[in-house]
Amino acid sequence: MDKACFCLTLDTELYWGVFDKIPLEGFQQICPDFRRVFSRLLEVFARRSIKATWAFVGHLFLREYWGEGGKKHPQLIRPRTKRGKDRLSPLPFGSVESQPYWYGADLVELIRSFAPKHEIGLHTFTHTIWSRKLREEVAKSELEHGLKYAQKLG
Repeated sequence: MDKACFCLTLDTELYWGVFDKIPLEGFQQICPDFRRVFSRLLEVFARRSIKATWAFVGHLFLREYWGEGGKKHPQLIRPRTKRGKDRLSPLPFGSVESQPYWYGADLVELIRSFAPKHEIGLHTFTHTIWSRKLREEVAKSELEHGLKYAQKLG
């Protein structure tokens, strides 16, 4: 008898998914206790032996970031924006403790502490939208940065 299969993939973005659409205060009201929700969801998965794929925005692999020479990820090739703004201008320097909606290495560690083992994926580095208009060098840079910080996290 064939068994049914269900694929559960969770885009793990935190504020990265909406920072250009709503103010942080609005997002905090919508998701005030998301780390507790993560824990509870993982507990349910563990009880039911459910494996999931967590597609993380790559910047969430960082525990903290204080810039390089006062700049935000200077090696990252940014996409062109309609208004000519730097995509990373809203990103605050800080850590999981001081900026919990922008940093998430603790969430990766939490997921990895549960059984069954889950898959951790990369959902770009800065939640850049991929379309036919995205330049190849931007896509490559997003992947390289995301993989670099994923590897540092193990």
